[in-house]
Amino acid sequence: MGNSHRIDATRLIDFATAVYAGAGLPEADARLVADTLVQADLWGHQSHGVLRLGWYLDRLRHGVMHPVTIPEVVVNAGAIANAPSGRRGATLGRTRADSQTALTRNRSAAAKASPEASATRVF
Repeated sequence: MGNSHRIDATRLIDFATAVYAGAGLPEADARLVADTLVQADLWGHQSHGVLRLGWYLDRLRHGVMHPVTIPEVVVNAGAIANAPSGRRGATLGRTRADSQTALTRNRSAAAKASPEASATRVF
């Protein structure tokens, strides 16, 4: 156990970003996922860290997960929207969460600007 090696977090993020970008993730999404995995390791949660890099890569390569997150709104009710994650197949959770957070912020700002906006359903 005395032969532990330390890897600079920035270099590890750069490496994981390159791996995911090579698998088709947009650069910003690849960096976000890489940063999330490295941060989990730094917090001591190795089971959710870089250990997962190969597992996610394998799922991307086999089409189980999609490299590009495309948010889809199926219920549009002003500031309220339903944007389920599984309708277009699995994506990496962190990229999906960020895209849906951005969607929520944009919808909230739009609802404040125009509270009389009509509600619609899209199927």
